[in-house]
Amino acid sequence: MSLNSQTLIGLGIFAFGLIGSFMFAINTEGKKLVFTESSRLIRQTGDNAVSDLTSRSKEVAGLTRTLGITSEQLPKSETTFKNFIPKIIDFQGDLGIAGGGVWPEPYKFNSNVARRSFFWGRELDGTLKYYDDYNQSGYHNEDWYVIARYLKPGRCFWSRSYVDPFSQQPMVTCTIATQEGGEFSGAVTIDVKLEGLQAFTESWQKKTNGYVFIVDRDNKFISFPDPKLVQRVEKDSKGKTKTEFILASELAAVKPQFSPIAEALAGVNQEMLQQARQMPNYKPETAANLERASYQINQQQAELMSVILADPLGGKTDSNRLLKQFELKDDWLLQEKSTVYIFHVPNTYWKLVIVKPVAESVAVADSIAQFLINRVAFIVALGALLALVAVKFRLLKPIQSLSQAAKEIEHNPSQLSGSEWEQELPTERRDEIGSLAQTFSNMAVQLKQSFATLEKQNQDLAQTKEQLKAVIDAVPGSISWIDSGGLYIGVNRYLAENWNLSQDAFIGKEVGFLTGNSQLAEFMRQFLASSQESASQVIEIEVNESPRYYLIAAQKYQQAEGKATVSVGIDVTERKQAEEALRIAESNYRSIFENALEGIFQSTTYGKFIRVNPAMASIYGYESPAAMIGDITDIDTQIYVDYDNRKEFKRRLTEYGQVKNWECQVYAQDGSTIWIEEDTRSVYDSQGNLLYYEGMIQDITERKRREADLQKQLEELRVEIDHQKREQEVAMITQSEYFQELQEEIAEVNLDEFWS
Repeated sequence: MSLNSQTLIGLGIFAFGLIGSFMFAINTEGKKLVFTESSRLIRQTGDNAVSDLTSRSKEVAGLTRTLGITSEQLPKSETTFKNFIPKIIDFQGDLGIAGGGVWPEPYKFNSNVARRSFFWGRELDGTLKYYDDYNQSGYHNEDWYVIARYLKPGRCFWSRSYVDPFSQQPMVTCTIATQEGGEFSGAVTIDVKLEGLQAFTESWQKKTNGYVFIVDRDNKFISFPDPKLVQRVEKDSKGKTKTEFILASELAAVKPQFSPIAEALAGVNQEMLQQARQMPNYKPETAANLERASYQINQQQAELMSVILADPLGGKTDSNRLLKQFELKDDWLLQEKSTVYIFHVPNTYWKLVIVKPVAESVAVADSIAQFLINRVAFIVALGALLALVAVKFRLLKPIQSLSQAAKEIEHNPSQLSGSEWEQELPTERRDEIGSLAQTFSNMAVQLKQSFATLEKQNQDLAQTKEQLKAVIDAVPGSISWIDSGGLYIGVNRYLAENWNLSQDAFIGKEVGFLTGNSQLAEFMRQFLASSQESASQVIEIEVNESPRYYLIAAQKYQQAEGKATVSVGIDVTERKQAEEALRIAESNYRSIFENALEGIFQSTTYGKFIRVNPAMASIYGYESPAAMIGDITDIDTQIYVDYDNRKEFKRRLTEYGQVKNWECQVYAQDGSTIWIEEDTRSVYDSQGNLLYYEGMIQDITERKRREADLQKQLEELRVEIDHQKREQEVAMITQSEYFQELQEEIAEVNLDEFWS
């Protein structure tokens, strides 16, 4: 058989074997890996969605804590509460806040009044309106109030979802307990509209190509793709329409195909109950107490509320909040086989559910497999054809020519020096290679050595190239190469996957050809046109209809065609969002600090003020906080009149970490004395080291003056009462019958006769 035939058959076998092996690998392991990656992305999507929900719930809980602290510190004055509380509830005009209020225990706000709450609800025009309804109907037996007795200080307890009867808006309530003198004194609440959560789930639904919904702790719906499917509309005895979300179990009763999801949600609650029962802080008697305390709480709800108080999911990591994952043979809404993912929303004990069609993940795997197989088949076929052409025209034909020349030389060895042909080499082959080996033995040895060296160099080069490609593709950021004309030369895998495109799809395209890349295009245009060798900038890029922030670093390098640029992009969106959230929090704190009616301060442990607010400076008679901070160098001696009183105050502060309602006399700037009431606490770092003191003061000079006046009046009244009492006793004696008879007898006595 000729070498031509051997080459053709060998290349054919090699090509078919390579394609078959690749198809087998793709259809077995490849599809499995793609499907696994799809599930991982869904889990990551769920974690991201839960993070967004958690951010909002923490924001509302922080607002409620601020409301609680403020209500504890404010004087028990209706005017003060009505002036100050609405400003906190408004939360800088946040329309997602539906309202809020302060709900004292009986006779805690006014010793003569059992129900004295303060509640404001947001009107349609966005303003807050004061309501007094609960002071008539009562609130101490409401489910959101009775739970407050069992809450730790500062902890927010989220209510079930409900539809407000006045605004018909779906909402939930965050409740935090308040304390007075270390004892429970009532609760504060913030109501949050759920219409924003409906839009939230719809936005995440687009990213999953399935559907997303949220349920509360009782598995009552908070949001759903079609809210009407999970709402019950009724009319009360007065004919007023009442809308209420239904439970997952109620939907399952109407739509039996939904039962697996409803049962899974119920199973999650059951697992939480079992886990809570193993916890030392779980108290079974709490459920019975809750059920007795409120007409709105049944046995099952009371037991679940006691479980949440124990917080069995409090230690679940933030990186993966997936509670359960399972498959449905036929989802009732998608009408196809689907995968269900149930995620836990920290603090709220809500559950976020993502339902995604299985077929979509399989379709992606099939599409990728078919694409890769077609590409490989084409490349292998093209390579085999090119190899055949190359072998025939660049190897076989020259070998045939050399073989012929070798035969001619063999018949005429005088053409070369005789020493090269002193020993004739035997051959075992009968083809052209055997003839060539016979003629060019010495050259074959040299070629063999050269090929061995070249093969090693090629292997080293290929290994280096693969290592470099693996490193670049493994970088968790975008990397791209751009020529001097602003066209992509290449990109890494991260950048391509971020846009759901292949790496080849970028080559030859202008920077900025993708929607949302205008800032990137302008940055690269200016950089390429400048004389700078490197530059960096944070740029906003819209990825999948969502704004993201990237730190872009670009570096020029020399190519054969001229200058080119390599750029690296690092996603800094979370850092930008964190910076913005911190800025808002600092702004809110600064506003409260600067505008508070009470004096607020921070001081060092050695008696120097760190910060004071305008109200604090005004109470002590200073023109500004800066003037007070600069003037006071020793708080103990410059401020407090009674050193023993100050010494006892610091002793209690050291022993208990805080002192509340401490009354003392202090010096003002002009040397006069005033009375203040002070609440102060110690602030420690994470290692327990004392950092500084912070607290609040109120000027109670006028109250002290009134108390002194009242005491004086009481003393004067007591003297007057004693005088009046003596006069009454004398009158009673003189008006008695005995005294009258005695007077008559004395009148009848003749004194002259008596003495004689």
